[in-house]
Amino acid sequence: MNILITGGVKNGKSHLAQSLCCSLSLHGRRFYVATMLPTDSEDLKRIERHVYDRKDLGFETVECAINIQNAVIPDMQDIQNCVLVDSLTALLANEMFLNGTYIEDASDKVSKDLVSFMHSVKNAVFVSDGIYSDSIQYDDITDSYRAGLALCEKVLAAECDCVIEMFCGLPIVHKGNIDMHNMTDDKLLIKKDVNLIIGGAYQGKTLYAKQKFSLNEDEIFVCRKDVPCDFSKKCITHIENYVWYCLKNNLPLTHDFSEGTIIIADDVFCGIVPMDSFERKWRESCGTYLQALAKISHVTRIICGIAQVVQ
Repeated sequence: MNILITGGVKNGKSHLAQSLCCSLSLHGRRFYVATMLPTDSEDLKRIERHVYDRKDLGFETVECAINIQNAVIPDMQDIQNCVLVDSLTALLANEMFLNGTYIEDASDKVSKDLVSFMHSVKNAVFVSDGIYSDSIQYDDITDSYRAGLALCEKVLAAECDCVIEMFCGLPIVHKGNIDMHNMTDDKLLIKKDVNLIIGGAYQGKTLYAKQKFSLNEDEIFVCRKDVPCDFSKKCITHIENYVWYCLKNNLPLTHDFSEGTIIIADDVFCGIVPMDSFERKWRESCGTYLQALAKISHVTRIICGIAQVVQ
């Protein structure tokens, strides 16, 4: 089986990929194809976290930053083995900006290499990043990279048996049939009477909450980046600004919401990684925080004003 996992930053992609890889190789070997080329201490810390996360899972690490089709994987055709490639995002960046030189058609090569590699193994799990949902006007080269990664995902998705989008730690299956029951720990958690509503900007999240829960304006608190959150309100919107406020003021994030609370958040997980280090930290913290809230809440996604109950 071949599986593609995509989604925003800190949405649980790697954790699910590891679980799926372990499930597909219960009686075989499992290989982790690491594609990142670290450029600074932040990258090194990220690599350390990934190594730590999989340290007891029996993965054999294979370093392959370019030319994925040439990765040396022992027993590649053994049906009991599985390969995890993490990530397409780094792989494309390495090839598109090889040795500091921009290579315009790198995405065509990488997409073909990925398909070739996938066909050379029996079971594979690929991890990518959804970097497409923002309104920033990028330069031509950055936009070329975004288009290239989208191409790699589309080509691979067409060939894979299963395509999964991770959303706040929750898997949404867009293609294929796969039993996700044993892939997450959510079944062990007790859901509170808390509703978490997430979606992009101006998608109708607050209007949906008002109509579904019969809210009036004085029951809604709009979080700002420069003031504390009022947790006494029934509905708290723009919770991502609360995360910003806590980070700026070195305050702990609360997970203890009263029964009946409605929490609304903008999806800030997708898009090109911000240049500013604080914004990177904020975006990752939002992903981690909303993953934690999603585990104990009823989650609804709003897109184009349409509600999709995720769990």
